[in-house]
Amino acid sequence: MDNRKYEQFLLEKQLAQKLMHTNMEERRTAYKSLYRELFQKFPNIAFDPESDITHKIKWQIKFLQPFLNRNFVFVEIGAGNCLLSIEIANYVKNVIAYEVADAIPKIENKPNNLSLKIFDGVDILEPNNSVDIIYLNQVFEHLHPDDIFHHLTQYYNALNSEGKIIIVTPNSLTGPYDISRDYSHIPVGLHLKEYTYKELSKILTDNGFKKPRIFIGSKKVGYFSLNVFWIRTLESIYNKVPMTIRYKLKNNSLLKNLFGIKIVANK
Repeated sequence: MDNRKYEQFLLEKQLAQKLMHTNMEERRTAYKSLYRELFQKFPNIAFDPESDITHKIKWQIKFLQPFLNRNFVFVEIGAGNCLLSIEIANYVKNVIAYEVADAIPKIENKPNNLSLKIFDGVDILEPNNSVDIIYLNQVFEHLHPDDIFHHLTQYYNALNSEGKIIIVTPNSLTGPYDISRDYSHIPVGLHLKEYTYKELSKILTDNGFKKPRIFIGSKKVGYFSLNVFWIRTLESIYNKVPMTIRYKLKNNSLLKNLFGIKIVANK
């Protein structure tokens, strides 16, 4: 057993339990303090190897490019080290990068059309109808379930009439995807809730978003839309597989790619 990783698991589990038992007002300070504690004790986890960073940015650019426009305002929630936001700045008018962990962002050669906002993890401060795209990659699962309506209302209001929300998040059927992955069948770390396509598409439509579209693919072949009905059917079938078997199949690349959530919805 990797003792250092297990120590991180125990800390994340503790921090997640603490966060789950806060109210919204407490979370306005809790997110920042909890992530600061995590990154101070495990500073290396905030930074991926260079090869991993390159891969992560390339596939996201490939996926996002069809939605981008030179006149757009692009908001990234949970921007981390802002390397994706820096690249996106080449394709749009302005990029606004939100990040809660003030220990992470270290922007070198920041483009003039990129602004970084360290926030409380609860409230974004964008004027109504001022944004074209709001993008969350590996962020939605970190949001407190009680705050989802609050978050989506803010995103909906910030988007203009033709705006889109784009969410990339793990699918609970092939999870867990946080540090719990090696120790538990369910997420007990800082993935406060992992979702299925069925759950997330319903959450979006319940909060006013229209025409959720599902995308699958890879940076080599590109990304294409799949009918929501079919992926929900596949999820329903796979959900009947016992969790112990699903957990053994968690590293199957075909399943991870098929069920890994990439969803786009219109305002």
